[in-house]
Amino acid sequence: MFAQTRTFEDAPSQPSGGGIPWYAAVITVVVLGLAASIIDWVIGEGVGVATGIAFLIGCVVLGGRVRIEHIVVGFVAAPVCFAAIVAISGAIQMFGDDRFGTAFRVFWTYALISGAPWLFTGTAISVLLAFARVVRWRRGQR
Repeated sequence: MFAQTRTFEDAPSQPSGGGIPWYAAVITVVVLGLAASIIDWVIGEGVGVATGIAFLIGCVVLGGRVRIEHIVVGFVAAPVCFAAIVAISGAIQMFGDDRFGTAFRVFWTYALISGAPWLFTGTAISVLLAFARVVRWRRGQR
């Protein structure tokens, strides 16, 4: 009488579109962001355009290529990855400073504030791609 619906737990580990595990997507976002933050550091921007663009590319990977059973990572991981990128790049840039703690807190706060447009845009991209994939997956189940 009622049609059975599948849950995310029932999804195959390798769905028909392929996909990467959640941890590979998170590592991709963080590594891309850190590599770009080194470029920004060399040209003197702190957390600048290169970091933002790399973060957006990583968010496309995060929302668009993660396995369907790990899709919730697309909703949660982008802001956490951005905070990790800012914290790690700030620690690298401030290493050896006499007032490391104060300098790091100021850098981290400023970088999160000035990087907010990148953070919000990347999170929105990741969430929209993940949501579209869930909708497409659910329609395929009917």
